[in-house]
Amino acid sequence: MNENLPAGRVRFVGLIWQPDTELFSAELPITAADLKEIGEFSRENVLRWLTTPSFNGTRTPDFSQIVDFSATATISLPWGNKEHAWGFADAPLKAEQESK
Repeated sequence: MNENLPAGRVRFVGLIWQPDTELFSAELPITAADLKEIGEFSRENVLRWLTTPSFNGTRTPDFSQIVDFSATATISLPWGNKEHAWGFADAPLKAEQESK
């Protein structure tokens, strides 16, 4: 199995480094290799994976803070706050980031 093929995705909203901005949104693929790095597919582990630098930098370089996310891979992790699901749809979309 190719570990670089998408096995899921994470959608998130957060604050970017520019001061006084509203929420921005982005979506990242989750690969089989990412799932190994995440470990147990839980909100805590996915958030740690999102905010921990990877071998080639951070996964979310434009974001100073991840406010909320939803993720789907082995199971679905819903938004922590349902209002953020609407925020994802309404927030300006940052150019899609690559996970690796």
